[in-house]
Amino acid sequence: MKSMTENTENKEQSKPQSSFEQKSTRGFTKRVLKKETVVFIAVLIFLVLMGFSAGKIESWINNWRADRYERVMQKYIEEAKMQHAAERSETKTPEEAIELFVVALKAGDIEKASKYYVAGKQKTVFDDLKNELSKYGDLHLRLEYFTEVLTKGTKKCNEQGDKCTFEYAHATTEGTTTESVSVERNSSSGFWEVMLP
Repeated sequence: MKSMTENTENKEQSKPQSSFEQKSTRGFTKRVLKKETVVFIAVLIFLVLMGFSAGKIESWINNWRADRYERVMQKYIEEAKMQHAAERSETKTPEEAIELFVVALKAGDIEKASKYYVAGKQKTVFDDLKNELSKYGDLHLRLEYFTEVLTKGTKKCNEQGDKCTFEYAHATTEGTTTESVSVERNSSSGFWEVMLP
């Protein structure tokens, strides 16, 4: 009995598929292939269009970043100008920068005096003035130096008129000594600031 049943099952399995089943399998395969082809073509068109537009998109992104950077920098510059003006008096001339530095030194306000220097040197100058004050008890050496250079020195400026140097040469027992003070106009605030010494 078993062998007959097994033979029948084997015959059913070995029968070729009916034409209906073959058509439905082929139809399914064709539909899948059509969908895959349509998706492939759509992706290909999208990539080609993106390739042509990539330069425009990149340009737009770069312009947006540049505008954003410009706005942030402008805000920073405005804030720096306001803070700078609040911390010290305006210096509209090279002479004023040195004069107001000397006034702050005479008042013993080393913090304010250091603000008359360019931003990158303010901390160093503050520390130097603090050391000089603790060493000598006053700032007479610095006061003499700046006062002599300002009152007796010769002013020379560059062609653009944004950097000037005051030089004072005088005879000493060792020979001739030249003292100088350099100032420059801050491009963002327009104020004059001491650069050297």
